[in-house]
Amino acid sequence: MIHTFKKILLIIIRFLLRPFARSLTWLAKQAWHIDAKLQNQKLYSQVKNIPSSDLDRYKQAVSASCLQRNIEKEWSENWQTHIPRMFITSEWLSEILPLDKPGMHVLELGGDSVATDLWRADLPHVQWQNTDFDLRFPWPLQDGLADVIVATEVVEHLSDQPGELNEGFYQLGFRAALRESLRVLKPGGFLLITTPNAASIVHLDLALKALPPWFYPLHVREYTLNDVLYQLQNIGFEIQRKDIIHCLTTATDTDYTLQFTWLLAGKYSVTNRGDDLFVLARKPG
Repeated sequence: MIHTFKKILLIIIRFLLRPFARSLTWLAKQAWHIDAKLQNQKLYSQVKNIPSSDLDRYKQAVSASCLQRNIEKEWSENWQTHIPRMFITSEWLSEILPLDKPGMHVLELGGDSVATDLWRADLPHVQWQNTDFDLRFPWPLQDGLADVIVATEVVEHLSDQPGELNEGFYQLGFRAALRESLRVLKPGGFLLITTPNAASIVHLDLALKALPPWFYPLHVREYTLNDVLYQLQNIGFEIQRKDIIHCLTTATDTDYTLQFTWLLAGKYSVTNRGDDLFVLARKPG
């Protein structure tokens, strides 16, 4: 009886509101647009809050490093676009590498680069080491060596090991690197991962333009936050901190208001649409 009454009431309400349908649709679109503009502003907020003095310092440091390394102009300009990402990474590292604990051992996955030069300058009190071996296979390093392992923009380059059954992609290289990270870390040590967010507004925009939703053609796989968290926890890490920060493509200052409007209209989530994942994991102990 109550269900029937509710059904009749809903029909009456719809009938009474029918003359105002266009007006209500227009109001909804205006609300979506206002919310979408706010989401676009929020997307860039963390990078825009970086003090200009710090950005200028990093610009000078990147230019000096590129010059010293004889990096071609095109790649030097590309490094400049990574300044917000490198600065935010340095802030995350500073929190787990305090000045009152000198000599902590940091292992950066991958050869040293312009980013390494900047972080070494920001963290002169730590012992820094880079890898020069294939991360998908057992590492020639002792157990419990490192206090912190840094994997920035690395895991998206890890393919499955050759010789495996090649009927798909199983994230075997990624998982192998995580297992080795867990082994090489000291108990209570940290692993910091940054990697492109495959569910970002940038990827959605590319797909809507009928373009591959990929930041870089040479990436083997780009991951969502849930992908990374699942693999870390499955290996045995504890998640200490996570965030999605729009800091890889801010140089273009693209306005994604329209794309956010479409998401809102379709009742899809507008949160966690930044372009880079930051995850800090801890080895138990």
